[in-house]
Amino acid sequence: MPFVCLIFDDAVDASMRDAANRISSGSAFLPQTPPFHVPVLGSLHTYSREAVAQATAAAPAVLRGRFVEWTIVASTLRATVELDGASELLCNLQHSLPCGRPWKTYYAVLGSVAGIEAARRDEFLDAVRAAFPIDTSVLFTTTRLEYNDTPPPQRDVAMQRDVAMTHKSKSAARKSKCKLDPLATPFVPAVKRQQAARPKSNSPHMKWQRDASATGSSIDDLIRTGGTGSMGSTGGTGACTAGRAAQARRKSAIGRAAKLDEARKVWVAKAE
Repeated sequence: MPFVCLIFDDAVDASMRDAANRISSGSAFLPQTPPFHVPVLGSLHTYSREAVAQATAAAPAVLRGRFVEWTIVASTLRATVELDGASELLCNLQHSLPCGRPWKTYYAVLGSVAGIEAARRDEFLDAVRAAFPIDTSVLFTTTRLEYNDTPPPQRDVAMQRDVAMTHKSKSAARKSKCKLDPLATPFVPAVKRQQAARPKSNSPHMKWQRDASATGSSIDDLIRTGGTGSMGSTGGTGACTAGRAAQARRKSAIGRAAKLDEARKVWVAKAE
């Protein structure tokens, strides 16, 4: 985020640089890129560099201030400050840059503590306070206003490596899920079987036809001949029916003859 900041005078900047280098020599602390500065007005991305330069040129840049306390915020080692005349400075800047947003607190970042374990940062902060105690009665002076539109510093190398490894493991997991098993049985799509076409018929019922070649005559011939067709050595249903009919006729003829004979005898007896 582009912002306007106050730059320390050379003596104060050199003193802060020496302290940052000494801290980094005995720890994983990474010093801030020079020069050290105090941000005062941000959110200036809607303004051109020329417009910001005109506003800073017309604003008072020489202010007095004091260091107050060492703190660790957002993985950075900061020295909070108090500025005399900060209200007048902001009023002047916002007159030309009304969309700018003032900083809530003023501080100078000395460097990054991202390389230090989070569980040991309180211990590190106590060591810094003991080695570089802050005297609030000592004043410093700022010399100029400067426009800073550089992108924010990248995260520490260890954090970048962890993030890269995380993305790599997730990508590998996704690829493993999509990888085909070379030993898997090949997939063969099922072939739909086609049913044999049935013979077309005008009737909704199927017609049964007997093959005449099996017996030498068709079923119609067997019916017309009264069932006398050959059915094997034991005879068929037609033959049995014909036998019973002939026997019934013989019994009927005998019965009639007996009745006639009996009637004749009765007639002869009456005549005598």
